[in-house]
Amino acid sequence: MINFSCLEYLTYLCYNNYYKQASVIAKKMDQDLQRNKLNKSGRRPIVLFFWVTLLFLCFISGLLYYEYGVQTRCEEKIRQEISYQSVDWVNSQVAAAYAELRQAALIGGAVILIYLLFISLAFLAVNKNYLRPLKRLRQDVDRIIKSDYEYKIKPEPNSEFSYLYDFLKRISNHFQENKIAIENANVQRGKELDKVIGRLWKENLDMNKLLEDSRLLEEKLKQETDFANAIISCMDEGLFTSDTGGKVTFMNPSAERILEISGKDAFGKSLDEIAPLYRGIECKEKVGFADRPIMKSVRTGKTQTTTLADSYCFLGKLGKRTAVVLASSPLLKGDKIIGAVSTFRDVNVEQRLDEAKNGFISIASHQMRTPLTSMRWFAEMLIHKDAGKLNKEQSSYIKEVYQGIERMTSLLDLLLQIARIEAGRVKIKPTAIDFKKIISDVAASLGPLIDKKKQKLIMEFEPENFPAIPMDKDMVWQVFFNLLSNASRYAPANGVIRVTGKISGQTAEFSVTDKGIGIPKDSQDRIFNKFYRSPNAIKHVPEGSGLGLYLVKSLVEGWGGQVWFKSPDSKGTTFYFTIPLSGMEPKEGEVTLKV
Repeated sequence: MINFSCLEYLTYLCYNNYYKQASVIAKKMDQDLQRNKLNKSGRRPIVLFFWVTLLFLCFISGLLYYEYGVQTRCEEKIRQEISYQSVDWVNSQVAAAYAELRQAALIGGAVILIYLLFISLAFLAVNKNYLRPLKRLRQDVDRIIKSDYEYKIKPEPNSEFSYLYDFLKRISNHFQENKIAIENANVQRGKELDKVIGRLWKENLDMNKLLEDSRLLEEKLKQETDFANAIISCMDEGLFTSDTGGKVTFMNPSAERILEISGKDAFGKSLDEIAPLYRGIECKEKVGFADRPIMKSVRTGKTQTTTLADSYCFLGKLGKRTAVVLASSPLLKGDKIIGAVSTFRDVNVEQRLDEAKNGFISIASHQMRTPLTSMRWFAEMLIHKDAGKLNKEQSSYIKEVYQGIERMTSLLDLLLQIARIEAGRVKIKPTAIDFKKIISDVAASLGPLIDKKKQKLIMEFEPENFPAIPMDKDMVWQVFFNLLSNASRYAPANGVIRVTGKISGQTAEFSVTDKGIGIPKDSQDRIFNKFYRSPNAIKHVPEGSGLGLYLVKSLVEGWGGQVWFKSPDSKGTTFYFTIPLSGMEPKEGEVTLKV
């Protein structure tokens, strides 16, 4: 049953944009109107017509009953009086009765005409006030249901449905306003959607470009990876990588050949298990796991390198001995160390050649020292006039011979020291070193040279009570001797030689400074090479072997220190070197450094 509360609810739904629910209510209204389920005001003409028809039937029934009664009474009266009245009188009486009947019939006809006229007027009134507005109302509702929002509802004035028309008009107006708002919103959303589509299209183009770049980058990366793998596979040097725990993660074919194990079998195993590292020519001294160069790289984050003099070697699974030199570097992911990579090469041939060289130098030096010693003795005898008095010219000649013998002896001593260090034959006996005393002893041994040039030696230590460090005395003495002798030889007369020592972290740092000829920039990268001397040094002091600084570097790096220098604009030179505060570990060897 449709009533005004239903229409009000429909209006509420439309005002609040619940169009789906409003559509359902509107369809229900349409179905009710189609089944003629009208509201209470729609039933009024039917009820009125029913009561009018009922009253008319009652009136006709009463009229017929009245006529029938009149006719019956007339006939009864006629039958009672016909017996004693004349024919004329009877006829007059009959005529009077028929006159009454005609009068009743006329009255009944008039009543029927009046009723029909009333019915017609009532139908017209119902049609005007009820049926036609209802029909128009249904048409209006149909137009609204079909979303014909442009349709204008015209209310029926003085109609029973004017209130309902007001509701429909308000609903229609609201629909029109909502349609305009929706169209505007759709236009705005369409613009926004166009912008979004444009942005998505641009992003799609960017994404396609990015994907294409990614594909090209992936292809390039694959090519570079294949190229790198080809290089690694073709390397004559062995290469393997490990994680921070020292477990193998990769091994190239050369490493497999040298270590006599496949990469598949080595993967995930400890380096100590698949590639134990030894020191010494005979590969008898096993290197501790933490002391392996690759593990030092993991621990310190710095590159570790070895030389032929370190005498490292691998023992393969089948017992093959391979002398190697190694270089290890940490693998970084950002700032985090995730492992290390180590390369090594077979230096068996180089080691045999080096052994032969060192053997030749050792033998030659020893063989040459014997006649040189004899020559020195005889020269000293002549200088001291043990063989008779010499004239002035003869004394000059014999002094030159003696100095030549001394230089030759010093050169042989250096060659023997270097040969012993490179062969790893030097015995190390650490003792607590008083650095001030050892520098004073070295200065005393260089006294004639320093006094001749009237040079001054200054020592500065911080702290003043400098700690004693367990070191091999001969090695420390040799380092200071070479640095101080160079400073005195290349510094000007009346110059100052400054020696400093200080504690820097876990090391002791020493420096030797002079204001001499300095080192040219084009010679600085070769100054520690064996037998090398810069041109200005040769010009200033022709005598020299070029082995002193090489020996210094070998000794300092051998005990785990570093050596470097500064020579700004060739205005003097400062050499620096470090000694670990922990000192040196004792080592068994065949000979001492001192010759």
